[in-house]
Amino acid sequence: ENPSDFGYKLFFKTLEEHRRALYSPSWKYMLNYQTRWMDRDQIVETSYNAALELNQIKHKHGIISSGDFQRMKKRIENSLSTSHTIDKFMQNENPDRLEEYLSGEVNLNREESDAFQVEYYSVCEKEELKWPTRIFSFNLPHYLLKLYSLVFIIPNFIRNLLMEISGKR
Repeated sequence: ENPSDFGYKLFFKTLEEHRRALYSPSWKYMLNYQTRWMDRDQIVETSYNAALELNQIKHKHGIISSGDFQRMKKRIENSLSTSHTIDKFMQNENPDRLEEYLSGEVNLNREESDAFQVEYYSVCEKEELKWPTRIFSFNLPHYLLKLYSLVFIIPNFIRNLLMEISGKR
């Protein structure tokens, strides 16, 4: 109940504040907190830098192809650049101008316009966000039957087979 005791500063407290944050031009402005160790800017920069490093590691270890590596690197760099452009817009412009833009009442220059096309930028592929449930499906009866087979049936079968081969049966 006291986030400041744990080093957090919350920005939104009411449902209306959270709702309005959803209309922010960047996830940075939707982020509801910062810490005593990292402010919003540092959280965003660190997130993008970590995504670039992770992309590099995946490429180095053959998890993604060179083409996927280059495409993702460009997407992450575009996202970071977009974040900086949005920050400049938010700091240098009247916030009402942003609302006018979002409602279609004002035209922006090319750089500003490109910055608000954020739905095309991301730090990972959509498929990477899906949990591979088919690989790790957990079917308790199935695993219990396998365990039973390993513990009881297979050892008995092997013991009986060895006794029959040795003529002790």
